[in-house]
Amino acid sequence: MSSHVLRLALASAALLSGAHSQLTLTLLDATATPRGGRCADGTMAGFYIHEGTDPSLFVIFMEGGGACYDEITCTKRSHMHLGSSKNWTKTKPGSYTYDSDCSSNPDFCNATHAYVAYCTGDAHAGNNTEPSSESWGLYFDGHANFAAIVSELQQKHGLNSAERVLLSGTSAGGIGVFKNVDYLASRLPHAVVKGAPDAGWFFPAALPSDLPNVYSPSDWAHFSVGQHGNQQTAANGTQVNEFVHGTLWQERGLYPAACVADQKPDQWWACGTVDKLYKYIQSSIFVLEAQFDTDQIFQQMGAPEAPTNPMLFHYIEMYGEAMRDSTAQVLTNAPLTK
Repeated sequence: MSSHVLRLALASAALLSGAHSQLTLTLLDATATPRGGRCADGTMAGFYIHEGTDPSLFVIFMEGGGACYDEITCTKRSHMHLGSSKNWTKTKPGSYTYDSDCSSNPDFCNATHAYVAYCTGDAHAGNNTEPSSESWGLYFDGHANFAAIVSELQQKHGLNSAERVLLSGTSAGGIGVFKNVDYLASRLPHAVVKGAPDAGWFFPAALPSDLPNVYSPSDWAHFSVGQHGNQQTAANGTQVNEFVHGTLWQERGLYPAACVADQKPDQWWACGTVDKLYKYIQSSIFVLEAQFDTDQIFQQMGAPEAPTNPMLFHYIEMYGEAMRDSTAQVLTNAPLTK
């Protein structure tokens, strides 16, 4: 086959398989954003956009990237792309549910795709739009950013015309889906809005044999020495939860009122976990979650990645059981509204 014919064959194959889209960066306008719209360091937040060919279909994807809870790690993030938009690229290739390649994304390839860049360290859940000494001079306004981005998409990119809207995301973006999908639905009463969080079930509740189910499972430091506990159950655990969710991220007012009312007065922060929040979410959700989530087991709970301790296998088994018990809510139709 000649090189000319080979090039034609490759071009034809590319057309048949579809082409990966390129999404273009849009930063929010400070003068047009009444509140929020900032990365942790104060630079403008934003999104990547690719206009689709089906005006009735819209996909919004929330970027993942962990979270932060203390001054050292949050300040460090503010100098990186997960805390600042200073060095964001002008374009981003399509992938997952935000790709125009119909061979890899057949259901949503023709949609308009919006990729919500993550730069607040609060799992897209924060509503702290006024930095202070308590927030180390940083913004934690992930939800407020999302609200501003939704407004921009409505005004300039056809979101108001969409009849079907999917909100998806991975890891911290998956948490963001759980925490923002009902808000998005409230902004689009004319559309069918659904969520598809991937690896966002943070955290499962502890097993009855471990801790009260308002807490996540015991961490490795406790489990490995035959104890039950984690940072939530430590002497100042309640104060830490109140600080992160109430003072730093200021997301308490965003929780469903019924969820807060169903917790003990000093445990309202439990609604910040998907285990407690899930049944109060009204929108339809397709949940993707690993029963042995490596980020939760190794990074969050501190288990060693090298199997040098035989207790590690028992810990992984315990965590998987806790995850299965928690996500069983999805299978038993636990949500109160559907």
